Amino acid sequence: ENDCGIYETNKIEKAFQRISNATPGLINFQKVDDADAEANIEITCKFIKDCYYKKIDIRKEEGVIYEYESICAHAAGVAEITKMEGFHIKKAEIDLIGLAGFAETSARGASGFYIGSCGHPTVEIHEILHAFGFGHSNDPESVMYHQAELVPYTIQREGACIGSDKKIDAEIVEDLLFVYG
Repeated sequence: ENDCGIYETNKIEKAFQRISNATPGLINFQKVDDADAEANIEITCKFIKDCYYKKIDIRKEEGVIYEYESICAHAAGVAEITKMEGFHIKKAEIDLIGLAGFAETSARGASGFYIGSCGHPTVEIHEILHAFGFGHSNDPESVMYHQAELVPYTIQREGACIGSDKKIDAEIVEDLLFVYG
């Protein structure tokens, strides 16, 4: 929470909860706060600088205000399996990437993890599922779609986020139930 901020920490917790809910009683997660305890999935938050651009052009003589916003293209998360024993994944690390200069790094404004996204825990679920060994999908409706962890170049306009939350694919749930059931 200290590194990621409250907003992103809540999204991470929602992602873990959605995976647990999709696999009732089989996959559960426990938060480890003790620095000496060893977690199976270690999550860190990183921030990139100079990625967000906003310009307001006020043209009084025309009576118009132009507002421009853009974001540099960047991965919103990276997952890596760091320890395996045979075919069993024992440890993974996830880096979630937000934008510097927002609530987590400047204590003002919106979250650097919200800018450019719709606020759903899609990236977090996507990266956690990578930690379980799932690869990318070519299906744009899949939570594992290869572009799900990329941040778009522009800010989402009003209404663009309606219906954009992705569910965990039925095939992924079936695989999780098979492996852990």
